Amino acid sequence: MIEEVSAAVVGALVAGAGTALGTRWVSGQLDRQREWRNVVGAMRVVSRELGENAARIEEKGENLRHRLSIGDWDTMKSPFAGLAALNRDLWTEVSDAYGHVHELRGGWRTDLPQPGHLRTLGDRLEAAANDLEQRIRRFPWPWRAAKGG
Repeated sequence: MIEEVSAAVVGALVAGAGTALGTRWVSGQLDRQREWRNVVGAMRVVSRELGENAARIEEKGENLRHRLSIGDWDTMKSPFAGLAALNRDLWTEVSDAYGHVHELRGGWRTDLPQPGHLRTLGDRLEAAANDLEQRIRRFPWPWRAAKGG
C-alpha cells in the first residue's frame, strides 16, 4: 500500500515537473516569435522610408536635406537591431545609410545618398523580412535557422 502511494506521488511529481517545463519552454518560444515579428515590422517600416527618401532625392527641389526623413528609423531602431543577428552586413549598410542622411540633415555633409543605393537597401530589407516571416510561420523556431541550426 505504501509503495503504491509512493509511486503515485512520485508519478504526480514527475508529471507536474514535465508539464511545467514544457509550458515554460513553449512560452519562451512564443516570446521569441513575438520578438522576431517585431523585427519584421521594423524592417518593413525602415524599407519603406528608404524608398521614400530615394524618391525625394530623385524629385530634387528646395530644402531637400530637410525633407529627407529619419523619423521611422529613430522610432524603429530598437526592434530593427534584431536584424544584426540575421544579417549583420545588411544591418550595417542600412545604419550607415541613415548615418549619411542624419549628417546631411545636420549640415555636416553636403553629398546626397544615391537613390539607387537606398532603393536597393530597401529591396534587400523587404526580401529579408519576407524570409524571416516565412521562418516564423514554420513554427518551431526561426531563430535556430537564423543561427545556422
